Parts: sequence; C-alpha cells; structure tokens
Amino acid sequence: MARNYSIYEAKAHLSKLLRIVKQGHTVTVSERGKPIAKVIPISEGESALKRLKNLEECGLLIRAKSKTFPKGTKVLGGLERFLEDR
Repeated sequence: MARNYSIYEAKAHLSKLLRIVKQGHTVTVSERGKPIAKVIPISEGESALKRLKNLEECGLLIRAKSKTFPKGTKVLGGLERFLEDR
C-alpha cells in the first residue's frame, strides 16, 4: 500500500514516515501534487554495497575517483583556500 506525503508533511513527520517504511510500505513524497521521491524499504538480504551498485547502474550515483587525498597532500581550510585564490 503506497502512502503519499507532501514535502512539508514528510519533514514534519519523518519518524512516522520511516516507521511506515520499516513495516514494508512504500512512501511517495510530492511537491505541489507531483511525485518527486519514493522511500522504499531495503530488503533484508540487500547489503549497502549492493544497493550502491544498483544506484550506480541506474545512473543515480557517480562513484568518487579516489577515496582519500594522496598521502602528504596538504588539505587547506576555507580561509587558506580563500587567500590562495586572491
């Protein structure tokens, strides 16, 4: 059974919405009556890596080129980046 919520209702009642999803139901979030998102339960046997791979195959996710900065790379803070650009 699908349930529909506006963005406002979904934000205001997120815990309730997630309880409904945990029970196995699908929740649709809409903006001005137009569906924009679907919250679905993750099946028991589905791992996070498998889910990420499925999202990547659908074109909804793009994998990062590298996981971390190369060793020895200095990562500048916001102020340093700002001053460096000037």
